[in-house]
Amino acid sequence: MAVDDAGRLRLGMASVAASGVVTGAMIVVRGPFVDPSYTPELFAQVGGSARWIVYSLGTMVGILLGVYAFLALYAYLAHSNRAVARLAFWGMILNIGLILLLPALGVYAFAGPPVADLYPRDPQRAVALSAAFGNAAYLATVFLQAILYCVGSLLFGIAIWRSGTLPRWAGVLFFLQAPLIQFVPLISYTGEIAGALMLAVSSVWIAYSGSRRLSATSWP
Repeated sequence: MAVDDAGRLRLGMASVAASGVVTGAMIVVRGPFVDPSYTPELFAQVGGSARWIVYSLGTMVGILLGVYAFLALYAYLAHSNRAVARLAFWGMILNIGLILLLPALGVYAFAGPPVADLYPRDPQRAVALSAAFGNAAYLATVFLQAILYCVGSLLFGIAIWRSGTLPRWAGVLFFLQAPLIQFVPLISYTGEIAGALMLAVSSVWIAYSGSRRLSATSWP
């Protein structure tokens, strides 16, 4: 591999670590999840808080970094072991579906504060607006990206396990975090925190191991 290519992949591996840490940290910053379609009144009360705005904007950054991370992880796996290239490719394609979450995060970041400001003056209207955020299109988009991300993370996890160049258990953690982050928040914040920790740990582990191998003379 050319030195420039290895350098670019190391930069990509840095985005793997950064995206996992940023996304996981934002879950901790946010606190228990409040869904406007499920608890519109509570969303009208907390949607304008600093922690929700930081969470929304920070998660947007995490998703942006994630796009670069998925591209880099595919490139690394495809180059290190051609046998897992197809799995890694579809893992990349499906995980990039996370961008479907951006409209919802935009609602949280930019529409939440005005609704929260309205709530003390006209709580009924504020709650109605919150409920309107959680319409059918919102639910369909959020559900679709959750499915895509879970399947993509499974494929990436299998590719990592079979690659022989990245820690197998990092692939297991990378898969397990997906359903915990995507489907558990309304049920258990503790479970979501566990998913956030798995995401951060597996992302840093993958990035560290991949970067070390890129620097080794044994790299193919």
